[in-house]
Amino acid sequence: MIRDQEREAAGIIRRSGMRDAANKSLRDHLLDYAADLRARKRSVGYVANIEMRLKKLATECRWRRLSDVTVETFRHGVQGRRLQRRL
Repeated sequence: MIRDQEREAAGIIRRSGMRDAANKSLRDHLLDYAADLRARKRSVGYVANIEMRLKKLATECRWRRLSDVTVETFRHGVQGRRLQRRL
């Protein structure tokens, strides 16, 4: 544990909270986000719309974990969607 703290302080490894977040499924992050929106009294329609759009984006970009979210995977997902529209 002390060794991990030393490695975190030196910047060799990410902080434990960041490691945990990176290993958590994107689906779980989305559920947490939707719960946060509900707690902030956002409308049911707004939350449903956000959930739908984020789930669709994650599916099209093939994101499973937060660490999968990159500029490259986003571009690939968006390009694939544009190609499907043209066909």
